[in-house]
Amino acid sequence: MPTPIHWNSDYSLGNETLDHQHKAILELCDGLSDCLADPDPDCEKKFHDTFSELMVQARAHFSTEQDLLEKSGHPDI
Repeated sequence: MPTPIHWNSDYSLGNETLDHQHKAILELCDGLSDCLADPDPDCEKKFHDTFSELMVQARAHFSTEQDLLEKSGHPDI
């Protein structure tokens, strides 16, 4: 069984929105890992559903990060 990655306060950026998104992404990654370790055929659908949700969360997260960088005047945006 894969070892789950639990949120640790050391990972915190101090931004509630980004920290919440990071936690959610870690939970989804753990769910994918669980599916890979489970021989139950139903896990294939769960894997695909979880991966789809991960893609949605990742896109939203990167959009949020880009908005924050633009608002802060980051020179590379």
